[in-house]
Amino acid sequence: MVKNVTIISERAPFIDNLIFCLEQDSFKVSVTNRVKKVMDSDSYVILNLLNWRENASNEIDVLLQNKVKKVILLEDAGQLYLNSHNKLPYSVYSNIVPKNKICQDIIDLENKVIDSDIPYVIFRISEIYGPTVNFGMIYDLIRGRIKILSHSQRDFVYEGDVIYAIEIALKNGVTGIFDIANGTATQLTDLIDIINEIKKKNINVGFRSRSRDLIYNPDNFKFYKWIPLVSIRTGLQVTLTVANNQNFRK
Repeated sequence: MVKNVTIISERAPFIDNLIFCLEQDSFKVSVTNRVKKVMDSDSYVILNLLNWRENASNEIDVLLQNKVKKVILLEDAGQLYLNSHNKLPYSVYSNIVPKNKICQDIIDLENKVIDSDIPYVIFRISEIYGPTVNFGMIYDLIRGRIKILSHSQRDFVYEGDVIYAIEIALKNGVTGIFDIANGTATQLTDLIDIINEIKKKNINVGFRSRSRDLIYNPDNFKFYKWIPLVSIRTGLQVTLTVANNQNFRK
């Protein structure tokens, strides 16, 4: 049976890649940039909040009035955890203590979904990167847009691993809140070294005092036979190769 998937998002290369992969996996996919008041009851809905939408709470209210099959939220884990009082290791098992309105808004939105009677999956996604991801630290670094970094560790997850997680989430029986991450910390100094090695040309980035690390534990989603397959070095190799072949501009 073909599943109908509705993606609520602005069109972007990553979303186009997601559509292509889902269609290859026999899903029927449609895209809209806003929640419709009336949605197909047989639709699995993916709401992209990786780039925070100011009207996200209102969109959730409208979405949950529809009796859709499942709601899948894609969130920026860093936006949530960095705006909380929580300490490492960040985990979906920890109670989030907000330190500002940004964090509280995300928690309130999650609770609306959790308290509904609609099956849901909430993905708190670490710093995503890849050939079709046109935002984030790695995207800006390889285009020379970042000149100063802090001494810290980050958890970068390749876009293909995220798409694989979304495909699993579309299956019946998968529900809950999950951190989707590589699960491996990368020092930003090491990240620059890897990029320079692959590019064979140094990017000019300086470092200042240490800042907060961002490291996640994706183990609870591994229950569903998901594991991140792409290392940071392999992912950067592919990302930079595609960027060079397409002659991306700054």
